[in-house]
Amino acid sequence: MEQLGAQNEVLEHINQSAEQIYVDTDKILTITFVGLIKLDHLFFKINGYRAIFNEDMEAKFAGHHDCRLGKWYDTGTGKQLFSQYASYPKIEPPHQGVHDNIIAGHALMLQHGNAHDCLEEIYKYFQAAELASDDVVKYLDGLCEEKLATLV
Repeated sequence: MEQLGAQNEVLEHINQSAEQIYVDTDKILTITFVGLIKLDHLFFKINGYRAIFNEDMEAKFAGHHDCRLGKWYDTGTGKQLFSQYASYPKIEPPHQGVHDNIIAGHALMLQHGNAHDCLEEIYKYFQAAELASDDVVKYLDGLCEEKLATLV
C-alpha cells in the first residue's frame, strides 16, 4: 500500500511538471510570436526609410492590411489567439498611421523627383510614423502581457 502511495506521488509530481512545462512553453511561444510580429513591423519601416533615403522611385509599399502584421491581425493567428484582449483593437489605428505616413513620405519624394528638395516635409511624415510605431509596439507589448497573465 505504501508503494502505491509513493507511485501516486511520483505520478502527481510528473503531471505537475508536465503542466508547468506546457505553461512555460506557451509563455515562450507568446513572447517569441509577438517579437516576430514586432520585427516584421520594423522591417516595413526600415524598407520605407531606405526607399526614401536611396530615392528609390520604383519602391512599392503594402497597405496596413496587406503587410504581414496586417494579415496576422485581420485574418491570421493574431486574430485567432489575441482578438479577445483589450490591446488588440488598439493596434490597427497606429499601424495604419505608420503605413500611411511612410507611403505619404515616399509619394512626396516622387512628386519632387528627389528627397533632397522636400526633406523637412518628409521628416514630418517620419516623425508621425515613429510616434504611431511607438504605439504599435506599446499595444503589442500590452497584448503579450495580457496573454501571459492568462497563462498561470
